[in-house]
Amino acid sequence: MNLFYSAAAVLFCTASGFYFSKKLKEREERLCSVLMLVKELSVQIRYTNAKIGDMLKSASQNSAYGKLSFVTECALLNENEDFHRVWSEGVKKQPFLDQRDRELLLSLGEHLGETDSEGQLSFLEMTESMLSEQREEARENYGKKSGMYRSLRSCGGDNSALITERGTFYGCGFNISDSRHRDSSSRSQYAASAVGT
Repeated sequence: MNLFYSAAAVLFCTASGFYFSKKLKEREERLCSVLMLVKELSVQIRYTNAKIGDMLKSASQNSAYGKLSFVTECALLNENEDFHRVWSEGVKKQPFLDQRDRELLLSLGEHLGETDSEGQLSFLEMTESMLSEQREEARENYGKKSGMYRSLRSCGGDNSALITERGTFYGCGFNISDSRHRDSSSRSQYAASAVGT
């Protein structure tokens, strides 16, 4: 049974480190994609008369936005359907973004197509600046914390966790053999006292 718990601890350390490291990296990548989208929308609004829905359909065909589910969902709408609701619902479901990222994208969705070109361009410029700051923050967080999460992953690896043939587990600060020894000693003491009585 102790070996089972030892193996479970190894798996937990490895899975936890992988998940949190991946989460940080995925947020950075999502923000990079969103930033590219904002820049593309700015260019199209400035130089074309295309509707927002058509812009989003065009963007959905670009693999760079493949992980932005709210863009893909908006692109599936019919010409006369309002994209604002679908954008909002999609942003809320978009994985790996934090609350500030979502709030910024929700605000962007509310403004797209609702004012004249200059008004939209001004809002897109402000959004781009804020997204750049949040992407840089995400990049720094990944750089600072990914090492810690990699250490957590390696805690379950061969270099820092070892289950020996005797069932001893070293890793994450545990030593199962010590607990086994204590359990065995306790049973021996109990047996000795029973015999003595």
